[in-house]
Formats: sequence, structure tokens, C-alpha cells
Amino acid sequence: MRFRDCLRTRPFIRALLSSAPAPTAVPSLLLQQRLTLVLHLTHLAWGLWRSAKYRSGNLDFAPALEGASNSRPVIAQLAANDPSTAAEAVRILQGSSVDGIDLNLGCPQAIAKRGDYGAYLLPQQDRVQAILTAMVAASSVPISAKIRIQSDLAQTLEIAKMIESTGVSLLTVHGRTAKENKTAVAAPSLDAIGAIVRAVTIPVIANGGLEHPGDIQKILSATGAAGVMSSEALLENPALFSSTFTHAAAAAAAASDEEEAEVAIVVSGAMMSRQQLSLAFQYLALAAVHYPVFYGGSGGMNCVMSHVFKILYRVLDLEMFHSHRARLAGMGKQNSTVSDVVELVHEISALFETKQDEIIFGGVEEVRSTSWYRRHRKRESENSSGSGGRPPLPVDALDRKAEIRLRMQQLKVRKEERRRRQQALT
Repeated sequence: MRFRDCLRTRPFIRALLSSAPAPTAVPSLLLQQRLTLVLHLTHLAWGLWRSAKYRSGNLDFAPALEGASNSRPVIAQLAANDPSTAAEAVRILQGSSVDGIDLNLGCPQAIAKRGDYGAYLLPQQDRVQAILTAMVAASSVPISAKIRIQSDLAQTLEIAKMIESTGVSLLTVHGRTAKENKTAVAAPSLDAIGAIVRAVTIPVIANGGLEHPGDIQKILSATGAAGVMSSEALLENPALFSSTFTHAAAAAAAASDEEEAEVAIVVSGAMMSRQQLSLAFQYLALAAVHYPVFYGGSGGMNCVMSHVFKILYRVLDLEMFHSHRARLAGMGKQNSTVSDVVELVHEISALFETKQDEIIFGGVEEVRSTSWYRRHRKRESENSSGSGGRPPLPVDALDRKAEIRLRMQQLKVRKEERRRRQQALT
């Protein structure tokens, strides 16, 4: 299988970020399957090498995905720091129906720093080269790598060229450094990704900064990459890559005048919330069939709750739903079932429909400020190179709500005046 050919028709890549056994993510993956090109399933090389139990718990996800459309290709991602261990893990993975194997050189988490893998391996170029060379030699399927940029562009380009020289078939580049993580996150450097695209001959996937469908073409155009990858944003919105997704900006842009645009922005906020509620129901239907049993005890329920919390993050952030959020958080300790979560989501949906006239939606900017993707950031400067042209977040979301509320009141006054004029004419 040639990744370059796949990317020409489906340049959308789903990265699964989880240290849990892969089967626990099956419901979420199935929900996204028709929208996804590549699935990255993270495994620790030493675990595959040493433990038969670890292998059986992580490599039997494939049968659940086989019945879904667009279920190929599937790439398994390794976290490794030793050439021989990585090569042995590759040999094991080849028998598990994967279409490719990736080396994780992008993880910025503290656990990766302690374990000396992920993004913390990148400065050790000789070691990285040895690991990838061993993986390519041991593999009958394509090998790829995922990296983060370095603070120095020249060093980043040197690393990218070295990785290409090992014989890998695909390179994914996250446009942030290892330090730009969580509360220190910044806008990704699309310029750096573009420079890598021009420096190598293998396909490059752009990663970072993809929050909504409008970002896809911006990133592809700015970088020249063969595709885009999303991870966290897809946890909140599994329909991110769907052509049927309706975005607030699109509705507002299609409006014929300013008044109609104001209505479109506010109404689209309600549409987004309804979509998230629908996605939560779809996820729970799949979770009931593919329950994450590998956690044991209440762990499986915690996995389900975690996914629902992310999908409904924007809705649960509204004050009137805080009690529902607390109930959802407590379900793991109450021997709750998927049916109990479904019942709770029905309550949330019913209250939403009843109270939607009292909910003020702040449109694109406020939705961003309360999204799961931006949970670590109260404000982000979008003025750095390669920001994609997105405006900065409002300083205070409450001010934004007050502004929207005032605009809606003014809009109601204008509508009432128009109604009276029309009555006078008749």
C-alpha cells in the first residue's frame, strides 16, 4: 500500500492518543470511521516485546473495525528508544493486520521525558537514525515517523532529511516544539511545516492547530502538505472531517445582510450544540455494543464517561448544565451503565430544547474559548508566524456574552419595528 496514493483521495488522518489498550477506543473510532484515513494506535515497544497479555489486549481491535467503511489503512505507532526492541516490536505488529508502523518522535509529555522517547529523542539524531533503520529493515509494511519541530528551523530540517534517509515512507510534523504544550501551547508554525515539505521528497502530514473544518484547506494551502492530522479536536467533534458539518462562519458568510449574519452566528451556536448531543447519542450506541472491557471494574465506565464529557464539553460548560456535569463525573463510582449515561444525555437534550431561548451563544470566538481543544488556554496570541489568519480570542468571555446579548436585544427591537411597519402597510 502506497500512502501517497491514499492521501490523494483522503488526506484526513485521525491520531488516537491513549495509553489505554486499543480496544477501549473502538466505539470512538467507529464513529469517526467514515471520516478517517489513518488511525494511529500507540503501543510501547517493550510491552509488545515482553508481554503476551499486553499483545492480546492491544492487537485484537482490528476485527471490530473490519466491517466499517474506509477502515484502511491502519497504522500502529510505537514508542521506542532502542533499535533491537523496536525491530522486534515491528516483527510482532506485522502479524496483526496493520498497514504501516510509525515511530513516535513527537510526544511532549513528562512520561516521555522520563522514558527517553517521543520528542525527547529527536536531539539524539544518531539514535533516531539507528532505530528507524532497524525498523525499516525488519518490516514488510511501510514505516513512518511523527516529529515535533525544534526551536531552530535549520535543526528541524536536518532531522527531517535524516529521517527520510532511513527509508521511511511518510513523515508527520507537529508544528510546535515539545515545550509548547498544554498551558504553554502556541499557534503551530505552518511556515516550518511548509519548509519541511519542500526539503523532503516523501509525503508530509501537517499536524497541529486543526480545530474546525475551515482550518483544513488553510493548513494544506499554507504548507503544501499531503494531508492533515487531528487528535484532540476529533475527541470533541468526531464529525470534524465530515462534509456535512455546518460551521458558524459558513452560515454567517452566506447571510445576505448584517442582521441576518447576526442571527446566523447565534443560531449556529445552537446547531453546534445539537450536533454534539447527536454525536453523544451515536457514541453511546456504539459503546453499548463495543464496551471497553479491558479496564475491568468501573474503568470501562470511566472511559465512556470521558468520551461523552469531551463531546459535550461546550454544552456542559453552560451554567445550567453544571449539575449534569457533576452527575456524569460521579457515574464511575456508582456502578452506572451505558444506559444510565444515555438517560442523562436525554435529560440534557430535553433541558437544552426547553431553555435554548435563554442560552446566549457567542458564535465562533466564544465557542472556541469554551472548547475541549482550548481547555488549557484562556487566551492565545495568534499573531505568530503561520497562525492561519485566525483572530485572537476575546480577553473576557463574559464581555463577549454581554455584547452578544445586547446585539440580540437590538435585533429584537428592529424586528418588532419591521413588524409594525408591515402591519401599517396592510
